[in-house]
Amino acid sequence: MGMALRMTQKATGLDAGVRSLASGIKGAASGIREATGSVVAYAQKKANLRNIERQLTKTVRRNPLQTMLAVTAIGFVGGMLIRRR
Repeated sequence: MGMALRMTQKATGLDAGVRSLASGIKGAASGIREATGSVVAYAQKKANLRNIERQLTKTVRRNPLQTMLAVTAIGFVGGMLIRRR
């Protein structure tokens, strides 16, 4: 009976530890969610993403060849960097 009691106590201790860890993970996830929401709100206020989209669209329409060359160059360099790793 002594061995069964010790095993029960260890299992109870493990259960409490797991519950504590799960609670900590939930708290961290909640903090990350709140921080992400703050970042998104900040970006929407400060960057005015719709205005950036309009400007980018105008630039691409005015300079299609230069845009294609720039995008190709960026893709080429990005591919080389990824390939080296």
